[in-house]
Amino acid sequence: MATINVVSPHRDDAALSICLTLSRLVAAGNKFRVLSCFTRTAWAPQLADGMAIDDVSAFRSREDDAFISLYGSSGEVKGLGFTDGPLRTDWTIKGREAVQKTYGPESELVRKVADALCTHQSGDTVWAVPLAVGHRDHLVSFWAGVVAASHNPILIYEDMPYALQLSANDLAEQVGGLEGRLDRSFTPTCVEGEFSIRRWIEYLSCYASQFSADELSGIAKEISTRGGERTWMDQEAMRILSIAR
Repeated sequence: MATINVVSPHRDDAALSICLTLSRLVAAGNKFRVLSCFTRTAWAPQLADGMAIDDVSAFRSREDDAFISLYGSSGEVKGLGFTDGPLRTDWTIKGREAVQKTYGPESELVRKVADALCTHQSGDTVWAVPLAVGHRDHLVSFWAGVVAASHNPILIYEDMPYALQLSANDLAEQVGGLEGRLDRSFTPTCVEGEFSIRRWIEYLSCYASQFSADELSGIAKEISTRGGERTWMDQEAMRILSIAR
């Protein structure tokens, strides 16, 4: 039995990307904790306009609790309390070099998030981190997760729905570019077996502040067309989680 630390940039990202994967890993006897990084937020397109930030943040915390409850005692969630991107003054920076300096592996924000993540390090922990496609908070979460993981095994998940904007080959090339930087190789895996649109929508329906029924249906169909929830595991993660090549 292993514990999987899932680094989720925002409260719904783990569910969007690997909810069925987590279900299959739990069925195999593993446990997991979702570590939601940027949880102070005003982003809730399905709620009434003008809600206070604290009220939106509390509402989304309850959504996380509802999601985790679907896994029984095998899952838990921790909110780290960092401020969501659009509420930060640094969100307006432009230019690749400036973005990397503010959100890349050497940034102060990455260090702060990594320090918070490290408090949840333990024994045979597999760290699940987002591939970081299309969102600066995801980039921070990726590098912070890598720092926190240190020499522990890593699983990279393709963060939805952003990953749907790129082809499967583009995503594979992005992972390939990370292999040299992280000094480890990654193998593509689809743990959940046949992707169930119905079950995926059931899990994501916990996040009513974020998506309409039509939006969930559309995202689920696109993920299904891609072949389901693809993750990338290093050799040690595959061994611990008993994933056959």
